[in-house]
Amino acid sequence: RKDGTIYLERLSISAICDEAGEVLSYVGVCADITEQWEQDQRTRHMALHDGLTGLANRSLLLERVAQLIAISAREPRHIAIMFLDLDGFKLVNDTWGHEIGDQVLKTVSSRLVGLVRPSDTVARLGGDEFVILLDNPDSRDNVMMIASRVIDEINGPMSFDGIVAHVGASIGITFKAKESASADDLLKNADAAMYEAKAAGKNTYRFID
Repeated sequence: RKDGTIYLERLSISAICDEAGEVLSYVGVCADITEQWEQDQRTRHMALHDGLTGLANRSLLLERVAQLIAISAREPRHIAIMFLDLDGFKLVNDTWGHEIGDQVLKTVSSRLVGLVRPSDTVARLGGDEFVILLDNPDSRDNVMMIASRVIDEINGPMSFDGIVAHVGASIGITFKAKESASADDLLKNADAAMYEAKAAGKNTYRFID
């Protein structure tokens, strides 16, 4: 543009022909499509991210899991999925209301993002369910260490306008996916492991390989 800003442009070229159909010249028409592109990007972001926390939603999570499975079929690669359900979140909602509950979800989201690498994915599936997708973690021990850190971080108090809220986390983990496993299968396995963690007393983690 004249002000020096960069913009996206669509160029349409049409041929000008004579009565015999011979091409005489070409006409090009340029159109600024920056606003349309930005709107498309906003629409895609809304379709793939959780509205409250800004985290990836289920659709984007499954897309990224499928991508890692495809990569792991071509080269040695570990995949770990942590399915996390908050312990005590219903009590927070019942005691202080959904506004404080939403603040807890946002705080948990921020803490989870701070614990993983940019190549990993943190997603919210809805309610108080979250998933962490770890891209090629070093080992099972490394995944266990991360799970312990997640629990410790979430257990920390959360203060909102004089209200101090506490929640815990039960985590189910699948590690080192088989080539035949689908993204849905891995998520279901991690979900099942999460319920094992709940049954074991909550605020802990369990594995299903």
